[in-house]
Amino acid sequence: MRAALFPLALLVLLGCRSTPAPAPAPRVEPAPTPTEAPLLSLQRTPCLGRCPVYTVELFADGRLRFLGSANVSARGEHEAQLTPEHVQRVVTLVEASRFATWKGPYDARDVTDMPGAVLTFRGRRIVHYHGDNSAPADLTTLETDLDEMLGTAQWIRRTEAVDR
Repeated sequence: MRAALFPLALLVLLGCRSTPAPAPAPRVEPAPTPTEAPLLSLQRTPCLGRCPVYTVELFADGRLRFLGSANVSARGEHEAQLTPEHVQRVVTLVEASRFATWKGPYDARDVTDMPGAVLTFRGRRIVHYHGDNSAPADLTTLETDLDEMLGTAQWIRRTEAVDR
């Protein structure tokens, strides 16, 4: 009888052996949403002297982001909010300019050690080195007007607010 119980006990023990729990399903993370591209971006590049170096970005919802790099009173990232009417005035200014027809880049080094600007509007980008004599004067005026409309002076030194 003992001999008959042993296989039975072995079967009971083996039958009670727990099976490993199934591996948990892999966690699916939601895909990151792409960052909204700015409607307009104005980047000021360095010069040999103490020119302010920064980027200001305007988003369609009126968010304004300032990224100060050098020779500015507010380094790092700062934000503001513009009204829809103010955003429309900025858009109207750029659309009324000849931005869409300028061929750029204007990056010849006719005069050295000058700052530059990179203006992007609705994905169209114009590089403008301020020592390029072939650049349209209206481009410099537009950059200056945008600085004024976007209020960048609040983040950069008052005496160096705009490169004219």
